[in-house]
Amino acid sequence: MFTLAACISYETSDTRSQIQNPQGNTLFAEILPGQTTSDWLRQRLGAPARITEQGEGESLWRYDNVIVTDRTLKVLPLFEVSHTQNHQYYFWFEIENNLIVDYWTTHPQG
Repeated sequence: MFTLAACISYETSDTRSQIQNPQGNTLFAEILPGQTTSDWLRQRLGAPARITEQGEGESLWRYDNVIVTDRTLKVLPLFEVSHTQNHQYYFWFEIENNLIVDYWTTHPQG
């Protein structure tokens, strides 16, 4: 007769980068194009990853957001399986005269 004892556990965790205080769609719901200031945006999200000057008083701000999901399945003492998945998003804000005039999200090709 053979007896096998094992312990099974499953762990998952998410880590985000660049956007220190991610607000998801609630952040975008608070933006009023032509009224919300770039100072407000900087207070909410910190410094952008990239600023591209478009012309006099016009710029394009990019914030990077990477969500790293780690999943681990353990069947002790037999084996352990880990999987890491990255989801990258860019949040873009068009700024004119210190006001947000447009914004959108993209997923970089990779």
